[in-house]
Parts: sequence; C-alpha cells; structure tokens
Amino acid sequence: RLRPPPQPAPLRPLRLAVRLAPRGAMALPLTARAAFCFITSSLAGLGAGFFGCVLSSADKQKQSNGGRHTKRSKLYLVAGIVGSTVFGLGSIAGLFFGPITLVTIVRAGTTLPANAIFSQLFGLRPLMRDDYFGTLACICGVINFANFQGSPGPALTTDR
Repeated sequence: RLRPPPQPAPLRPLRLAVRLAPRGAMALPLTARAAFCFITSSLAGLGAGFFGCVLSSADKQKQSNGGRHTKRSKLYLVAGIVGSTVFGLGSIAGLFFGPITLVTIVRAGTTLPANAIFSQLFGLRPLMRDDYFGTLACICGVINFANFQGSPGPALTTDR
C-alpha cells in the first residue's frame, strides 16, 4: 500500500508592518511624525543642493586652471563627494517618520531651490526668469502635495 505524503505545517502569515518606535518608547503623534519627516527630508534636499554646487565649483576651478585640479579644487571635490553621499543617505532618516511619497516630493522640491540659491552664493551662473518660475513651481508643488496627500493606507500583510 502507498501512503500519502505527509502534509507540511500551515504557514503563518508574514507581517510586513513596520514598528515606528522601539519597544518601551513613546510613539510620536501623527502631526509630529509628519513634521519630522518634512524637516529631515528638507535638510537632505538642502544638503544635496549645497554639495552639488560645491562639486560644480570644484569643476569650474578645474576648468579655469587648464583642466588640472588645484589644492583648493581637490578639497572642494572631496567635500562635495562626501557631503553629497551623506545627505543622499540622509533621506533615509525621513523614511523613519513618514511615507516615501512625502520624503521624495519634499527632498526633490527643496533640492532645486537650494541649487538656485547656492549657485548664486558660489557665483556659478546668473539666475534667469525660468529659474525663478521653476523654483516657485517646485515650492508650490511641495506645499500642495504635503497639505493634500491624504492619510497613508493600511499596513501591508499577506492575509487575504
């Protein structure tokens, strides 16, 4: 006689919900989490814009020196690479407090105005009319998206 093969134990559902606060810690209210998400993402965008201009300044110094880096432009290059990497990874801090949609919109929306402002401080190029309109459109888009995005959906699970 043939016996049927043994049945595997039923699988427990996989929970994909993320705990926002460690055990024993006080959870933040929704408005505080949104504010921290907005602040950390804005700082990441400002840092990315600043260090992007530092890299452009290093390249401009290199071009004015006949294609060779000076000691100052090498220092700017290293600082720009390290700063861009740190602030690029700094966007992850915003994900601890809010959804990826808010982090992405806020970071992208602050990078363009930061580039426009810091390019003026570094004397990289003059601002044109389109720069002003683009910066204004980005700021308005970020404000509108942050105000009208709605509440996040339920946590993901494998339960059906």
